[in-house]
Amino acid sequence: MATFGVRSADAAQGPPVGGCPASFEPGLVPVEVVLAGAGLSEPDPSMDPNGDGYTCLKILHTGSGTRATWHDNVTPL
Repeated sequence: MATFGVRSADAAQGPPVGGCPASFEPGLVPVEVVLAGAGLSEPDPSMDPNGDGYTCLKILHTGSGTRATWHDNVTPL
């Protein structure tokens, strides 16, 4: 079983480790942006397994409302 380190929402950020797929808009954002938008106090492990403080965010406008999805920025720049 893998264990992922998750940064605290108030931890210092360094430079991003990777980039995002082109289809993700707004794209690379600090994890804190996702936390604030989702009303969460701590990040989900899937938001930032590489520990750089950034994640790829995609906002989806559907017929039943606005949704968001994320995946960590592991795509090389």
